[in-house]
Amino acid sequence: MSFIKKDFLLRSLTAQKLYFDYAESMPIFDFHCHLIPEQIATDKRFDNITELWLGGDHYKWRLMRFGGVAEKFIMGDGDNKSKFMHYCKVLPSAIGNPVYHWSHLELLRFFDIEDEISIETAEYLWEQCNKKIASPDFSAQKLMLRANVNYVCTSDDPVDDLKYHQHLAAQDDFRIGVFPTYRPDKALAIDNPNFIDYVEKLAARSGIRLDSYQNYCRALSNRIDFFHQQHCRMSDHGIDLMRYIPATPSELEHIFEKALNRDPLSAKEVIQFRTETLCFLASRYAQLNWTMQIHIGATRSVNSRMLAHLGRDCGYDSPTDRPCLDDLVLLLNRMEQQESLPDTLLFSLNPTLDSALATLAGNFPGDKALAKVQPGPAWWHNDHKVGMENQLTAFGNALLLGHFIGMATDSRSFLSYPRHEYFRRILCNFVGDLIERGEYTNQLSVAGGMIQNICYFNAERKYFKK
Repeated sequence: MSFIKKDFLLRSLTAQKLYFDYAESMPIFDFHCHLIPEQIATDKRFDNITELWLGGDHYKWRLMRFGGVAEKFIMGDGDNKSKFMHYCKVLPSAIGNPVYHWSHLELLRFFDIEDEISIETAEYLWEQCNKKIASPDFSAQKLMLRANVNYVCTSDDPVDDLKYHQHLAAQDDFRIGVFPTYRPDKALAIDNPNFIDYVEKLAARSGIRLDSYQNYCRALSNRIDFFHQQHCRMSDHGIDLMRYIPATPSELEHIFEKALNRDPLSAKEVIQFRTETLCFLASRYAQLNWTMQIHIGATRSVNSRMLAHLGRDCGYDSPTDRPCLDDLVLLLNRMEQQESLPDTLLFSLNPTLDSALATLAGNFPGDKALAKVQPGPAWWHNDHKVGMENQLTAFGNALLLGHFIGMATDSRSFLSYPRHEYFRRILCNFVGDLIERGEYTNQLSVAGGMIQNICYFNAERKYFKK
């Protein structure tokens, strides 16, 4: 039988009442994820539990590698059953790891299986899960509906045609809103060897000749308008190391011309291009009332041998302690001065920045704007119990926790939605503890309303600008 009982993570009767009376039934707004729109639009079916559960999940891959599993049985050409067996063998060692909790919640919520995951139960789990996956109820759309999802925001490049979002919008029998998110990381990566190829794709998609920096911005703006027509209301920027150096229009034209000619760029020129292009994009976001997400503090693909073998986004990233906040302040202040600062969510992979980000956000309240700049949820390597509690503490210490936008899966998996339950239980326990200690009102309707806002309504209002 599963160790997950009704009171899982809920240490008091108050926490339990908050969760079951207010949080449990709330729908899900997953405002930041990496689901593949084509798989949603085509209502993808899955062949087996390995494809559905382990495919694309770098959290699980990292545990398997640390547990000594050969790469053949992680991302390699090993057979699917062996991969699943290896995962079941490794998981019992994940004491204190959120993946241990998530995996059992996923097994319980989607498969109605209460057995604990181990090598002893692996054969039974393989058979029972695959039997259920073979049923019509385990398509991509059915899994989302079962999880009580109302909206998701995918991550999309400016050159994407968004045809699958259009297809989904035309499906009258699918009630979930699937909206694009404008993620122009490649457009800012002027130092990337593939930048010229990207410029050519952007030119073809926008229909604008990109022979100047001014036209480059026109093309990016053209795509913003197209995304807006497809109900996009969010952008997302992965800026691993935040640096701010302004540039004049003539300097930008010179930098862009050098890039087109494949001439070497200095580190300063790269930063100038990114600074000014991000400021331009932010001004367009503000005009359209979008929300801008900024993710900082990551060191990507630190294992160069495995990068050469597997490529990017395979589970070899970690936080960095390189300074970034001073430059982030300069960037936000510049946007504020120019009255072009959009609503902004700040994410850091470095957990030591929780308090700093929360206080920084409070410096840019806007003019009668509600939670204009705020920290996003505990992100990536921090979305465990301690990380979430620390983030809630930092947010509450510096800002108004009742306006927090809540949880996002940041996931490629259709089984990841129990992470919202995980967060909601931790949230209710956090607030319940404050009430039990006499540090917050014992009027549960007040606390419960705040919890419902954090779980769903704040994200909906921020996204739709209600």
